[in-house]
Amino acid sequence: HGIVFVRPDGEAPIDARAELDGLGPDLDGFRLDTYRVYGRLQRKWRCNWKLLLDTFFESYHVFALHGASVGPDYPGHVMVFDAFGPHMRIPVPRASLLHFNERPRSEWTLLPHATVQYHLSPNAMVNHTIDHVILWRFVPTAVDVTVAEMTMYVPASDERSDDPAWRK
Repeated sequence: HGIVFVRPDGEAPIDARAELDGLGPDLDGFRLDTYRVYGRLQRKWRCNWKLLLDTFFESYHVFALHGASVGPDYPGHVMVFDAFGPHMRIPVPRASLLHFNERPRSEWTLLPHATVQYHLSPNAMVNHTIDHVILWRFVPTAVDVTVAEMTMYVPASDERSDDPAWRK
């Protein structure tokens, strides 16, 4: 599973690098070719696909909605984004990022201190969180019905067993 580029009409080849409008080097930096699929989930939800994407475009819900799990790790009120044509990079900082000013700039590195999300227009998100990557795809089947597919990737060297809950 991955991102598929489709041309709705015509037969001209698709240049995936050009379509990513500059996001290619970021995604290459994750070295996803060294990851393996940990598991997949697919759910059908009664809602518009755009509402599902909207939850990724803000971070203030994290401390409340995910309060019992990862919420305490995120301050929840800091939000920035970078546009790449129709796509976006959205780093959601962890609380540890708030202490960067106490370190020399040479020690600043984002990935261990943030969940970095990439909105690939129109309907996909790639989320990098410390030790794994999740690809979310939202496929509308009606105005108010969406099939959400989540595929989790971990480094190939990761010894975690595949989680059977992700196989449903």
